[in-house]
Amino acid sequence: MMLSLLLGGAAYAGAQVATGGNAIENQKVLALADLYQSYMGVEAPLFNGPIYIDYAHTISGNLPFWNGSRDFIKGSVVYNDILYKEVLINYDVYKDKLLIQHPVNYKIFEIPPQEITYFEFSGRKFVPLTASEEKLRTGFYELVFAGHKSVIYGKQVKELSQDLSENTTRYHFKNSTVYYVYKEGRPFKITNVKSLVQAYKNDQVRDFIKSNKPDIKSDFPGTLKSVATYYEKL
Repeated sequence: MMLSLLLGGAAYAGAQVATGGNAIENQKVLALADLYQSYMGVEAPLFNGPIYIDYAHTISGNLPFWNGSRDFIKGSVVYNDILYKEVLINYDVYKDKLLIQHPVNYKIFEIPPQEITYFEFSGRKFVPLTASEEKLRTGFYELVFAGHKSVIYGKQVKELSQDLSENTTRYHFKNSTVYYVYKEGRPFKITNVKSLVQAYKNDQVRDFIKSNKPDIKSDFPGTLKSVATYYEKL
């Protein structure tokens, strides 16, 4: 109990990048988080959520999961202000739910989104946003770029459709990803180069885009990150 109280609110701070004197303190916090996770093990509060009901067998073609597979991948999650590492994670995009697999009994749990600060897996970081705070649809967004002047979010969407072509009802998903530049307290939906220029409203950024001629269709997130990185330097 005492260890849990010591960690409350501290693990997330320790997960941030630190330099100088803060680095040593953050290393202590991370070490404490490791000790807590080792101490709690399979009884950690992370495994106390509702059991996930797998409905993917009712869907044809694409699965509802972010990685396109039922396989769980090791990642990390900050839940209730505590950092958990090396956790088996998957993400149900259609229901917008973070899923955790128990390492012993293999049960799959849904993690309440209101208690999540972020989660990471497959080299991607996801954060929860609420409509009231960010003027965006409530849910998990991939943090594509985080700067002081602008932030870029990506929202993967799976739309459920019906196929009646074979005299039987089949359900399948249509996949898409929507990107937003969040700047000066406002989100700007980016669909093409024109909307990207309009979002930044900066002559130097416009000239940068014009001279580099980014191929937004082949590398959408890469283009957004390059423009945002340039904008940070202005």
